[in-house]
Amino acid sequence: ECRHTPVCLLSEAVPISLLRHRRRSRGTLPPMSTMLALTYDETFSGEEVIGSWAGTVQSIKEFAGRSFFDRYELSTASTQAGGSDRDDDSQSRAAGSEDGAESPSKKGKNKQKVEGLKLSDNLKDKDLYKLLEVSEGCSDQELKKSYRNMVLQHHPDKKGADVTEADRLFFISIQEAYELLSDPARRKRYDSMQEFDDDIPTNFNKFRDDFYKEFTPVFERNARWSGRRPVPQLGTPETPIAEVKKFYNFWYEFENIRDPAANAEMDGQEFFDLEEAECREERRWMERENAKIARGYKKHESQRIASLVKLAEKFDPRMIAEKEAKQAAKDAQKAAAQAEREAAERAKRE
Repeated sequence: ECRHTPVCLLSEAVPISLLRHRRRSRGTLPPMSTMLALTYDETFSGEEVIGSWAGTVQSIKEFAGRSFFDRYELSTASTQAGGSDRDDDSQSRAAGSEDGAESPSKKGKNKQKVEGLKLSDNLKDKDLYKLLEVSEGCSDQELKKSYRNMVLQHHPDKKGADVTEADRLFFISIQEAYELLSDPARRKRYDSMQEFDDDIPTNFNKFRDDFYKEFTPVFERNARWSGRRPVPQLGTPETPIAEVKKFYNFWYEFENIRDPAANAEMDGQEFFDLEEAECREERRWMERENAKIARGYKKHESQRIASLVKLAEKFDPRMIAEKEAKQAAKDAQKAAAQAEREAAERAKRE
């Protein structure tokens, strides 16, 4: 097939030798460089021509795919075997494919909850951060430092003959907790699977409530979802304004590592089990559906954090004082400029 070379079709066959002596007058054949010539095979002994017909080319096309198999091959096989009834599931899939509708097999697939992180018996019902005496927003270095100190304190060899089975189990718990939290992927999964309070103080009243008591624990709680460590603290009324601004810049650019799938699981949402997919297309469809659910939870989480930061900045006494100071400086500058203009006008009149 040639899409860009024009083909000149003649009502009668024309020898190639005549085309070489074409005339340039209007209505004659196009130049040879723009024509497509069709030749016969090697066994042809005559003269090459361009005509209004061409020989046919035999090609083989084979149908493939689940819809073709359900619609034709499966029914043919059933007929040859002496059976007249097709499988109900195959028939429904064929009907869905012909109508362009969603495959019923996809709708009927079992949904599987996202598998949670499996903890040993020593770690069940324990807060690993409290066990290692660190905060949820601690950095890797802070975690390692605390772990080393606890190893020096609680190693069974330190207690000698007075060591008990409870002491050994506690030391094992420390080791297992550190092994889990030192792995970024497992730590992310662990954080996402814990019960979490998503509330933010939307009903805060600046005339009645204490800003630092209301917002400090909320930011400390959400620090567990930060992809950057360490996480800055809200601070106190004495915190320099430069540090306060760094705090809000950090949270406005917050890197949220909360696992949307685990978040959805905590909310009772279910996901398709990819292992149940019967073909690649169905697996991709399941992946798209699972990703759609995860995107919804991730978007909601981003909006929640953004709302918290805006609310805190709005009622932060330090930021309010900073804005008032800037506004007072602008007003003073305008007043000084106005006084200078009035003084200049008086001087001109005098």
